[in-house]
Amino acid sequence: MNDIIEKNKDYYNKKFGEESDTSLNTEELMRWKIINFKLLTLDIGQHANILDFGCGRGWLSAKLATYGQVTGVDLSPKSIKFATKNYGDKCRFINLDSTSDNIFEYLEENSFDLIVSSEVIEHIVEQKKYFEHIGKLLKKDNGILLLTTPNGSLKDVYFSKGRKNWGQPLENWLTSEQLLSYTKNIFTTIEIKTFNSAWLFNMYTKYSKTLSNRYLIYFIRKMYLLKMYERWLNKRNLGLYLMMIAKR
Repeated sequence: MNDIIEKNKDYYNKKFGEESDTSLNTEELMRWKIINFKLLTLDIGQHANILDFGCGRGWLSAKLATYGQVTGVDLSPKSIKFATKNYGDKCRFINLDSTSDNIFEYLEENSFDLIVSSEVIEHIVEQKKYFEHIGKLLKKDNGILLLTTPNGSLKDVYFSKGRKNWGQPLENWLTSEQLLSYTKNIFTTIEIKTFNSAWLFNMYTKYSKTLSNRYLIYFIRKMYLLKMYERWLNKRNLGLYLMMIAKR
């Protein structure tokens, strides 16, 4: 277990160290668009106490600052150094292991209105403990968890045809059923949905033979029905990512 944690730390020290930058890639921009839209519908306001639990190089923390005071936590000291240098004027950043019990020496229990966990849980060794810590940190009556993670139902499809996992030490993708089983005694789940079904259009798998047939996609584009078709795929659990909204 400790070996994986150290490998994770080394991986993110290299990935989000001094050579990183503040520009966002297409996937990060898409994630923020989805998260921001959901936060608007949840009516978070502009004065929330927010925790970015696994903040990486801090870009999402900076975006979340629109909604209130943000604390970003990450395992990697170099990530936190980068985040503090580039976004420290907007957010507070702390170098902590999210599954270590010492987090409560730095973060107050029952203090956060919103905890965001975006593309983190799949790299965590003790996933149940991660959720237990979130449960303790959220406000008791109305604290909200917004989590995004790759869709475990599609992991085998995604990594088919020789696709690599980018050298991550751990890729423990969860299905919606597993998310519910880990969180059922901690949170009340409001919603679990998938997003980014467009990934299928470039996959040559059992799904794409029919759903991503080039003639079908051409016809759908021609009829201006692509967004409607993507929504239809997402409702059938075929989006590459899961989003879970839960309340304490």
